[in-house]
Amino acid sequence: MAERRDPLGPRDLARVFTPFHNVSYYSPEIKAFVDAGMRGSWMAYFAYRAAPMGAVPAEVVMATFYNFAPRMIQRAVPAVWSVLSPGAAIALRDHCVDQALRRLLADRLDEAALAEGAQLARASIEGCAPGARVLYAAHTALPWPHEPHRMLWHASTLLREHRGDSHNLALAAAEVDGVQAHILMAARGQGNKATILPCEAGRQRSGMTGWPASSNGAGSIPTGRSLSKVTTTDGTLKPRPIAWRTSPFAVLALSAPNGSLT
Repeated sequence: MAERRDPLGPRDLARVFTPFHNVSYYSPEIKAFVDAGMRGSWMAYFAYRAAPMGAVPAEVVMATFYNFAPRMIQRAVPAVWSVLSPGAAIALRDHCVDQALRRLLADRLDEAALAEGAQLARASIEGCAPGARVLYAAHTALPWPHEPHRMLWHASTLLREHRGDSHNLALAAAEVDGVQAHILMAARGQGNKATILPCEAGRQRSGMTGWPASSNGAGSIPTGRSLSKVTTTDGTLKPRPIAWRTSPFAVLALSAPNGSLT
């Protein structure tokens, strides 16, 4: 008897679309932002990811990006908009992505499978309600590209921003702030552990708060459904599921009115 497989869920979908979306972060073509006057890759990142929201102040980027140190954002925003307007940043990002995908896909750009994949990805997210998902909502206002490789990237980006906003909803609902989110990742062996400082000095330098200063007491660290206790300078943090709540939020992307994946 053939093994029964459960239907794909949001995490399975994320494993498919995230690498395609990540072209905008890790391809060498994105260095064009530094050539255009941005002070390094992080300033460029804040420019091209926040640009769909318009020339927003640092406070809006802090809220929507959620887990970045405020002072890190303030060093880049709003100065980014004096280097490139939001419209120019979006245009340059689109150009960089187009060039990167043309290089990576090469002679596969005209394959029927790419065109079909682009249409399926579009159907999976188009029409999904944007409520409480600001970055996703801002990206939905951008026009859909017609070329399959660019359409697939845009769909992947919408799916990624929808899921990212859903992460933030789950964290906020659990009263987990930005630095606590990093602590959770470090406890699971993920994240940039060398740059995460879950101590008072680190929080002061980053401009973020941490568990000892939180109103919700000891806090919690989930790894799936369970996690061994982790001891910090403030004592033992007890596990409580949080990360898994993202999927119920993100599953809405599979239920879009025009979607074919419901």
